[in-house]
Amino acid sequence: MGKVVRKYWVGFLFSMLLKVVGEVIFIGSNYFSYIIFNKAISENAKLTDIWLQIVFAFVATLGSLTITYLSNILNSYVGYKMKMRFKDVVSYKINSMTDEEIEKYKKGELLSWYENDAPAIYLALDAKLIKIWHNITMCIVSISLLFIFVHWIVGVTAIIGGILIIFVPVFFGGITSKKQQELMIKNGELTQGIENLVNGYSEFAFRNKKSLFVKLTQGFSNKVENTKIKIEGLNFITSLLIGIFQVILQQGVFVGAGILYYLGYVEPGAMLVSISFSAYFMQGFGGLINNIETAIKGKKIIKKFSPVVFDKDFEGKDIFFEELAIKGLNYSVENKQIFKDFNSIINANKKYLVVGESGKGKTTLFRIIFGIIKNYSGDLEINKNINYKNLAPEDLKHLYSYLPQEPSVFNDTLRNNISLWDESISDEKIIDALKKVNLSKVLEENGLDGVINFESKNLSGGELQRVAIARAIVEDKQVMIMDEITASLDKENRESIENLIGSLNKTILYISHTTDADNKNFDQVIKL
Repeated sequence: MGKVVRKYWVGFLFSMLLKVVGEVIFIGSNYFSYIIFNKAISENAKLTDIWLQIVFAFVATLGSLTITYLSNILNSYVGYKMKMRFKDVVSYKINSMTDEEIEKYKKGELLSWYENDAPAIYLALDAKLIKIWHNITMCIVSISLLFIFVHWIVGVTAIIGGILIIFVPVFFGGITSKKQQELMIKNGELTQGIENLVNGYSEFAFRNKKSLFVKLTQGFSNKVENTKIKIEGLNFITSLLIGIFQVILQQGVFVGAGILYYLGYVEPGAMLVSISFSAYFMQGFGGLINNIETAIKGKKIIKKFSPVVFDKDFEGKDIFFEELAIKGLNYSVENKQIFKDFNSIINANKKYLVVGESGKGKTTLFRIIFGIIKNYSGDLEINKNINYKNLAPEDLKHLYSYLPQEPSVFNDTLRNNISLWDESISDEKIIDALKKVNLSKVLEENGLDGVINFESKNLSGGELQRVAIARAIVEDKQVMIMDEITASLDKENRESIENLIGSLNKTILYISHTTDADNKNFDQVIKL
């Protein structure tokens, strides 16, 4: 985070200085109101006697507003840059995590890093580097002017009132915080519940139970809305009490200044500026407390993203694959033995069909080979002399393509789905891959710029799997690992893809529980 802040510290500094200067001038402009009021009351001055002070007051106010406006423009520009940079930090953080660490997070949690955490970090830094100093300036200048131009009794009263006002949000803050946490939980339940109901809507429709669907969705929504109403009620009460305290304090300050004027301790202008200065003080004091709280919350979020490695794409070692030897592999999950002294040899340009009952470790074996699972015992050696323990996970990804059962498809063009936005991959190479996976018809109908939309299902399940295979062909890795990629397909599509796999000049590791062991597309069967 420090690296990001250092890049934009000049913009932050100037924004803070402009904001502070603008605030000082704005508060100071009340001095001219003080002079004008004194002359009008004490000296019975005419407009011609005080016009210059009126002009000064107007110019000072206009100048302060202009400076504040410039500060806000600069702050918005720096804020935009920093928010984008913090989202980059989130991406780098995700990149720096291991595959196992990534799998522990739900997609919604990772999305919240971009949508919630990145903006929260900026707000915390904005509070720490700009707003807190702005609030401190407001407090110091306004309270000093109360002591100088009004009276020390009024100044002390404003300080005591500001402190009392703090206790209102502190008291209600604990209750509101608990309700906010409750709301987050209920929102999560709502999202998951609604998603489940929508995914299974056809079951309700086919059974003429649409009214039950409405009732269930209403149940989830009511929980969330009831919690929202409670929070809004607490926030309203908090704001109302703060507003009442502020009005009482300002009126008390004004009455106090009036009494002091009546007793001859202050000038008549003191009554006028006492309200303004006390309001500035309370505004600055309240803002100071809120921004300190924001900065503290942001500090906790920042720790989540430390350390972050700002690196480029890893260039894996150049390994020409000849064979993979699995020697004495042992692996257990929760005291359940998955592999015990398992041995196998995978030779280059051979196609292996991996079969076995559910729970026998087919997918686990692939995840070990691909480098996702590391806490196994035994040895995996490439070309008889390269041990897995001496390789980085990125080295393995440089060697293997991994196709899971559910392919990742993006709501984007056919070109980007296959090239993964890699501009170095030519259209000719993409078209050649599409022809190899028998997607020529899709290409003719939509072109490379045609958008794949998996929500509207403009491609069938078999076609989506072919897109994933085309992506792997374009990658041109030496070994392709395919994990149940035809599990959800019908027999025709399944056989078509298996024939396609048989035609590829690659080393293939293929899991299936539906493919016949004597399938001629495979050179060897590994039974677990």
